[in-house]
Amino acid sequence: MAQHLWRRAIGYAVLGSLLACGAAQAEDRLRAIVAYQSQYFYAKTFATFVEKLNAAGKGVVQIQVVGGPEAIPPFEQADAVRTGVVDMLYAPGTYYLGLIPEADAVAASSITPMDARADGAFEILRKPFAAKMNVEILGVVPGGVPFNIFLKEEPKIGADGVPDLTGVKLRGSPTQRDFLTQVGATFVQIPLPETYTALERGVVDGMATPIVGVMDLGWDKFLKYRIEPGVFQTDNMIYVNLDKWNALSEESRKILKQIAEEQERESYDFAQEVIQNEKAALAERGMKAIELSTEGAEKYKRIAQDAIWGRLEKNDPTYYEELRSKLDR
Repeated sequence: MAQHLWRRAIGYAVLGSLLACGAAQAEDRLRAIVAYQSQYFYAKTFATFVEKLNAAGKGVVQIQVVGGPEAIPPFEQADAVRTGVVDMLYAPGTYYLGLIPEADAVAASSITPMDARADGAFEILRKPFAAKMNVEILGVVPGGVPFNIFLKEEPKIGADGVPDLTGVKLRGSPTQRDFLTQVGATFVQIPLPETYTALERGVVDGMATPIVGVMDLGWDKFLKYRIEPGVFQTDNMIYVNLDKWNALSEESRKILKQIAEEQERESYDFAQEVIQNEKAALAERGMKAIELSTEGAEKYKRIAQDAIWGRLEKNDPTYYEELRSKLDR
């Protein structure tokens, strides 16, 4: 009897070891949601990240994109990743300023995401994003793409060299609200998929948006003028639900970090090339660039920067000084 029990115990131990080994080798899987329509430049950038990650993480960690704005409206996606409805989100942080005011610092940054990471700003940002949005930030993909104001009609330029957009209805995201109103525009917030129709029907007279993607979605059919220079920079980030992140294997987390950092660098460089190509293509299609004077451009950019940093200081000053000292140069 004792020998029988001993053999059973050995059998259970072996079985337990095999199960544990199988569990250790199980592939981690993350369900991702994207804020953009699939044909948009930024959605394609994230798709490249997913492709690279799935190749490098085969057998260890994989990402499945389960939908975009058609599945969950973009401004509701932060709650989806915060609560674990999805494991991963790719979206602009400034879509969710009510939840995470520190997202403003990413858009207001005047340095590259790689420099921000090397200088420690990224580590500062991780704290509020973890506490308020329940996410780990993997990277800014791509950074360095400025926002321009695009218009149907040629803009007025004030005596100070700054555009006077009084009475002009502009579509924008929460990022640009304060800036646009300070240059006289009427801010209009509408979902990205509805922008084409809004331009077509005259609901808006233009928009503040990165140059990359304007042709992808056909907006250049209506937009004929672009104010230069651009301001801010894109703040599209890859987030992972923090509970999911902590449950991943160490190897999975290592692969995710590595591929995200690679895509951060590569997408930045690629975006700079795309920007120049887009400008040339838009010029060929008849779009005119309105170049501000040197003095006007500096005032214009400072209005933009101060609008965002001032809003962050007002909404939550906890990390304001630390972030601005590193990111506003």
